Amino acid sequence: MEHDLQFWMFYNSDRIGQDFYIEEFGYGVCIPKYLFAETRQNNLLQIVFNGKAHVSVGKMKPFTVSKGEAFYLPANIPHWYESDKDFPTERAWISWSGEYSPSLEKNLNVQENPYLIKIKDLNAVKKSFLSLKNSRDGTETSLLNVYSCFFRILSNCVKTSHRSDT
Repeated sequence: MEHDLQFWMFYNSDRIGQDFYIEEFGYGVCIPKYLFAETRQNNLLQIVFNGKAHVSVGKMKPFTVSKGEAFYLPANIPHWYESDKDFPTERAWISWSGEYSPSLEKNLNVQENPYLIKIKDLNAVKKSFLSLKNSRDGTETSLLNVYSCFFRILSNCVKTSHRSDT
């Protein structure tokens, strides 16, 4: 991402419908030990581009998320995340809600931890966030671009079925 730009965020007020809605997206470079705790009303996916974050969801034991991984924060469950003291995070996020949210959650490429996700192509995800940033700046104003970027990001997080050569 752009290292001279430490933080940007966009709240999306345009809805396609009630069944699925992208609410916000953004990018930030955290200071060491930056802690954020809340209970969100929407779902959030945060991708770590550099550094490490420590995350806890619900009553789960905290876990570490590193470069090339993401963490998923489901709606209505208390959570916190903290930037590492030695390797602060550069990260981007996107949040969503709606009736189709549970279907999307079932397909995330979770590891042994249901909230830790391996990213297949970090560069492709970075490009999608740059496109989202440009949408925010009005250079790519199409609402469909926002949704297209979301699904491109998600496609780097979804489970892949093993292909059988029969």
